[in-house]
Amino acid sequence: IIADEIERYSSLINKAPIDIVCLGIGENGHIAFNDPPDADFNDKHVMKVVRLDHQCRMQQVYDGCFPSLNDVPEEALTLTIPVLFNASHLFCVVPGERKRTAVHNTIFGPVDTSCPASILQRHPDCRFYFDTGSFAKLSKSLDRAVWLYNNEKPHSELGYMTPVNFEEIILQQNKNDRKTMVLYDF
Repeated sequence: IIADEIERYSSLINKAPIDIVCLGIGENGHIAFNDPPDADFNDKHVMKVVRLDHQCRMQQVYDGCFPSLNDVPEEALTLTIPVLFNASHLFCVVPGERKRTAVHNTIFGPVDTSCPASILQRHPDCRFYFDTGSFAKLSKSLDRAVWLYNNEKPHSELGYMTPVNFEEIILQQNKNDRKTMVLYDF
């Protein structure tokens, strides 16, 4: 029955590819349930069954999704990284101090499957939204960032984000074909 559902859902996505993805980054750097041990930037599947690593399963408990580790499934269905990456627009919201290392590795680390979210550095339109817990201390290392302090709201359609103060990072391609970061404080 799981194989049938994977086939059905994959068929739907193949017929109507995803335009917008709203995603997060896991404590171990996973996106969707593409954990570091099994992440594949060139996966040929649309959806697959994956085995969840211990850190990912513990995050499900910390986030309040399950009462204990024993209640967290050991396997899950996930969209693959290429399917997520091929969407036109990615909006990545990452709250929480426990995700600070994963955020640092995503933004400043090499693009590598040890941090699957690092692939987002290469997406032409990925917008990151971090709270002070996941990003505050890291913002000091943004030597390439452009800071806008005039309370400018670059994307008013996103509205005001409460109750925490979020910062938006847009990785933009500059004329020298290098990524630079633009940081907006909401």
